[in-house]
Amino acid sequence: MSTFTDSNSAAPSIDPACEGVASEGGSETAARPRASSLPSAFGRGTFEPLRFDPGAGFAPSRILDRPIQEALPSTRIELFYDSIAERFDAIMNRYDMQRRVETVFDEFLGGVNLSGRELLDAGCGTGWFSLRACQRGAKVTAVDIGPRLLEQVRRKCSARTVCGDVLDLQFEDASFDVVISSECIEHTGDAQAAIRELIRVCRPGGLVAITTNNHFWYWLCALANKFRLRPYEGIEDWPRWSDFGAWISREPVRILDRRGLHLFPFQISFLHPVLRFMDRFGGFLGPVCVNQAILAIKRC
Repeated sequence: MSTFTDSNSAAPSIDPACEGVASEGGSETAARPRASSLPSAFGRGTFEPLRFDPGAGFAPSRILDRPIQEALPSTRIELFYDSIAERFDAIMNRYDMQRRVETVFDEFLGGVNLSGRELLDAGCGTGWFSLRACQRGAKVTAVDIGPRLLEQVRRKCSARTVCGDVLDLQFEDASFDVVISSECIEHTGDAQAAIRELIRVCRPGGLVAITTNNHFWYWLCALANKFRLRPYEGIEDWPRWSDFGAWISREPVRILDRRGLHLFPFQISFLHPVLRFMDRFGGFLGPVCVNQAILAIKRC
């Protein structure tokens, strides 16, 4: 395998000894400009509205070398999201989900040809990120601690589903070309350890994209929880902007892009155009945004 290349631009300066995801002239067509901080790419991708095919099949993966666990011994609080799996899509904020999917697949990975690449969706929830990765042609493995959540993933796409803990992933080192995880690490009880695991299973030269809540706004979450204004429970350990960046920087990766999402809470729908506009300045406003996202490349 070779380092990242882009058929439409000069190859970036990356350690030539590092073997990452190769360029193979993908067939995907451009929808948006490639993120300026992405060091390389291998075909451009389109962004499609969130939707799924209930009749999608189930495709096994061969990346595991030991049996898959069907369920894990977990506490009630760890399985809260699994307890609402059947109604999660109905109560989630669709705008927030859409923006996070856009950030990961259209902005971070918009210039990346995912076709045929091994991609891990860690903390996959009901499978919106797995769905988008499958639409882009990736060989997707979707991991979540909740078996009922994984049932929802199988309804949406052909990802291989694995019931597992992000703090102890059942994969060998360097198993995936791309690792994504959205709004998961803050629900594990040890966000830094979760980051370490996500990077461990990524191949040298591969990409890691993580989004999480920002502790700057946790006071509002705590207030909403106190008055039972949020339909969620479970572990809530939102990383600070400074900690999130520091934890990732301590690992064998180089940060390519970092930004914030949602300058203020996204529950008021008529303000979504304002939020979307302000997201353009997420690199500067990130420390005070509701969510935060990082794209990194694993070093050799």
